[in-house]
Amino acid sequence: MQADLDDLITMPKGVMQTTRADGGMAFTYSRSKISPGDILDALRLADVKILDIQTEQPDLQDVFLEITK
Repeated sequence: MQADLDDLITMPKGVMQTTRADGGMAFTYSRSKISPGDILDALRLADVKILDIQTEQPDLQDVFLEITK
């Protein structure tokens, strides 16, 4: 079922979508290039019911791993 939902959601270019163990969705994106509103708009267009929103900032380890890829 989750794969079907993923096919229905068209995210802006540069947004990476993952499904968490609890069934929630997580989106990774560059705040300098993409607005959180753009992601919310894509979810609304796909008729995804939003129950809660949580934002997370990358920590130093996340940044280090990203630049050393």
